[in-house]
Amino acid sequence: MDKEIIIEFLKGGGLNLYESKIYFSLLKYGVVTRSEIYKIAEVPQNRVYDILTSLMAKSLVRTSNKDRHYLSK
Repeated sequence: MDKEIIIEFLKGGGLNLYESKIYFSLLKYGVVTRSEIYKIAEVPQNRVYDILTSLMAKSLVRTSNKDRHYLSK
């Protein structure tokens, strides 16, 4: 499937654009550091912490340690 189609699907499911981009990137790459995710997902670096916190509150991602995030199962 095309990346843009999946991101639009995630947005239709209640995620905003940045949440969708980060969630898609985590689905694709698995475990990534907080410092890597903004480059991969193409979101502003200063928004990554808040977006990951939001995704964790929605039980979509969890942290494996202070600097790494990955998808919950």
